[in-house]
Amino acid sequence: VYDRVFGEDANTCEIYNELVSDVVESVTENGVNGTVFTYGQTCSGKTYTMQGCQNPESSVGIIQLAARDIFQSIKERRSDEIATECSVRVSYVEIYNEELRDLLNDQSRKSSSTSLIIREDKQGSISVEGLKEIAVGSFEQLMEVFKAGEKNKSVGSTKMNDRSSRSHAILSISLERKTTTDLRGDAENKENYEDCSSTSNLVVKTTSTLNLVDLAGSESVRHTNASGMQKKEGGMINQR
Repeated sequence: VYDRVFGEDANTCEIYNELVSDVVESVTENGVNGTVFTYGQTCSGKTYTMQGCQNPESSVGIIQLAARDIFQSIKERRSDEIATECSVRVSYVEIYNEELRDLLNDQSRKSSSTSLIIREDKQGSISVEGLKEIAVGSFEQLMEVFKAGEKNKSVGSTKMNDRSSRSHAILSISLERKTTTDLRGDAENKENYEDCSSTSNLVVKTTSTLNLVDLAGSESVRHTNASGMQKKEGGMINQR
């Protein structure tokens, strides 16, 4: 059972508005983590849907649309009466032949051991040791970071696709929000804070992450004619 099926004439904006915008809103407004991923056979349009077409530049994908809405949300919150501070950090990794690589860290990629290590603490929180995160202050800065990471991504040419993704790519956009409320101005609790000083504020901090995942396409050697390293890559891709 599918939530929605789109025809071949559907565009990325329609798909974003129907399926993705609510996920982005849950990240920006409710502080809930969200994930969107494209999955399917190689050369079926996953990267096109996620990134848009490189030429013309006016064609946008889910990544651009999500980034636009994140910074629009920040702009609207800054205009609210409640004091809100927002910051955005970006990381970009790929899973290539079962190794986790940092696409934003050139030094890491040049070292003899490029695979990052995933850690889990006693509270069950997951982190990637040594992962580079870059602070961005605008849509344009975020897209520049994304483009820099794209240059490091593993791609190759097969019979089915001139520029086939040979890895699963994960772009993570983390939003940290600090909201300050004057407790003395809280009508409900006014009687409880009559004697509070001018610094009696409540600061609430929330951090949420949007993961945008472009999976490498599942493929058959019979159709791609892959051999050598590309055959090994295809086997790793199909493992999921």
